[in-house]
Amino acid sequence: MRDNYTTIDYIKALLVGGMVLGHSFQLLGTIIPGNRISQLCYAYTAFGNLIAFAGFFFCFGYAYCAAYFAKSRAAVQGKLARTAAVLLLAYYVSALMATIFLPSRTGIVNPLTMSRIVDVLLLSDIALYSEFLLSFFILTLATLLFFEPLKRLSYSPWGMRLAGAGAVLSSLVIPADFSPSPWLALLIGSREVTAFPVVQYLVFFVAGMYFARFGTRWDSRVALVSALGSGAFVGYYALHHEFPSRFPPSIFWLCGSWGFLYAVYLLVGHWIRRGWQSSALQLMARNTLVFLVLSNPLLFALSTKLKLQPLPSVMVGVLVLLGCFFVVKIVRQPVRETVQVEEHEEVSSGQWQ
Repeated sequence: MRDNYTTIDYIKALLVGGMVLGHSFQLLGTIIPGNRISQLCYAYTAFGNLIAFAGFFFCFGYAYCAAYFAKSRAAVQGKLARTAAVLLLAYYVSALMATIFLPSRTGIVNPLTMSRIVDVLLLSDIALYSEFLLSFFILTLATLLFFEPLKRLSYSPWGMRLAGAGAVLSSLVIPADFSPSPWLALLIGSREVTAFPVVQYLVFFVAGMYFARFGTRWDSRVALVSALGSGAFVGYYALHHEFPSRFPPSIFWLCGSWGFLYAVYLLVGHWIRRGWQSSALQLMARNTLVFLVLSNPLLFALSTKLKLQPLPSVMVGVLVLLGCFFVVKIVRQPVRETVQVEEHEEVSSGQWQ
């Protein structure tokens, strides 16, 4: 089981690194038609968009099941409440920085006013490149509020399968042109609001719970379903020559990451069992939120001054990651190995605090 925990930690770290590099290209880079490097950077960013948020929800499900659902609500409610509060604070920091530096969805840079600050604080305006933190907050708050039902669900394999299927099928039931309030969009999605709806993406949280509860590694049934999901995504792209809807997520978008995420899970797990270790990935895994909160404002600020060729824009992302490493190394104690599940709580969920 310890190998499985380490696998999840390393996946989180890879997702963080991939997200920072993707944001760097999106904010600082330019797409050059016909340029091979530009096309590769765009493909990398599109792939990152497909798997990053889904992967984080999977890791949340795994970590919360392993660290919290084996205990009583009374024993963990304080940690969950603190984690939710810190995630909300992290969103506010990132969102306010985005409001200061980034143009609005109309492409206009508006001055920072008290009205705009209030809109951010009241979640009336969901800031770009920060909305994923808000979804993490809602997921953690929901885990606290519905702890007992989720705990019971984590012990029912068929219950988790049905819940996951329901989350995926909800993308077919909720009208794509529905325009809810920003608050409701955080739950069910909207074309008007850039948000990662918790209801549809719950399939990945439940999948993480399933993998944690049953110690899933290679499973031919999981492999088949995962391959079919990613195959449907590839088939959609081949037929329509465009990606399926991301905001709100269509069923093809939701299923598209399954095969890729499962392949990453198996590959990283294989490396771990062969004795591979990385102190850099361990550091990132234990300080996930720190890396995200440090990198976002820095990239936002740089985007007002820099517009780069594709490869240099990605290299700036590498420098930002190195800067985050430097800061974390200074303010945090050295990484130590984790041996028991109780200690692993600090690795899987405590890094959000």
